[in-house]
Amino acid sequence: HGPVYDPERAEAREMAQHFVTTSRSAGKPLAVSVCYTLEEEEYFREDLGVPVFHFPGQAIRGLAFSRDFFLRVPVDDPTVDQPAFDEERLAALLNAGAANGFLPMTQAFTLLEAVDIPVAAWRVGATEGEVLAAASELGFPVVLKLSAPSLVHKTEMGGVVLNLGDAGATARAFQGLADIARKQVPPGETWQVVVMKQAASGEEVLLGARRDQAFGPIVAFGAGGVWTEILEDVALRVAPISPREAQRQILETKMGQILQGARGRPPADLAALGRALSVMSHLMERFPQIQEVDLNPVRVFPGETGIVALDVRVLVG
Repeated sequence: HGPVYDPERAEAREMAQHFVTTSRSAGKPLAVSVCYTLEEEEYFREDLGVPVFHFPGQAIRGLAFSRDFFLRVPVDDPTVDQPAFDEERLAALLNAGAANGFLPMTQAFTLLEAVDIPVAAWRVGATEGEVLAAASELGFPVVLKLSAPSLVHKTEMGGVVLNLGDAGATARAFQGLADIARKQVPPGETWQVVVMKQAASGEEVLLGARRDQAFGPIVAFGAGGVWTEILEDVALRVAPISPREAQRQILETKMGQILQGARGRPPADLAALGRALSVMSHLMERFPQIQEVDLNPVRVFPGETGIVALDVRVLVG
């Protein structure tokens, strides 16, 4: 659309209105490229309510996206197989910490267990003796993780120690974490050590959720652990979603295709991953105070059933 000079504008707009009316009555999409003024763009966008593009190529791409969206596989009904939550208990867990900020690690793990997302067996201790007793109860090897409200990125500061095979190694690791806590944790802030059973080897994935300004709550699946930032292999959905829709989301990623059983490898438990992702999506929908959930890594085991969350961050506000 581009009137050559101002006296043509009224007739050009009349013709444009005819096109808009005809396209709507015929049920056909219409994209408009305005080669005139910004004021004319506003007329189409605000008065006629049609998509406006600066250049014809952009309009063609917009129509192509519209076609692809129309031909998509319909999203499953999110109420199918939706989880049953103990909403009072979850609300209490979410409200027990600070009104804004990350939940303490122990609280976040308890939240996952409350919604039946599997977590590696864990205990908590504040002293060397409590940590050693917890490690003995869980059975070696174990992992130690420093936990404090102000510590969000534990790994970067050395707050996670893996593959502790005996009491001596565990005691030394605890003293190292205590030194880090004395340097990194603000005075007066309480810190603890989470003792976790070392999980069997497997593939690591990420399950995430956050509130987007445009779309509201969304959930993410992708490659996890050390590969998260390198591979950028992520698929997204608007929450909530059903477990079957979550499996479709998983299979959109390269990691999902690997876990399905690529090149003769045994498949992992995609059903368990789909259930966990669906649960997170419903958790985001029902509890608006949750701003972000990050399960990374979640370990899956090709050829075996089950999944295990090894770390979690929950942001409330």
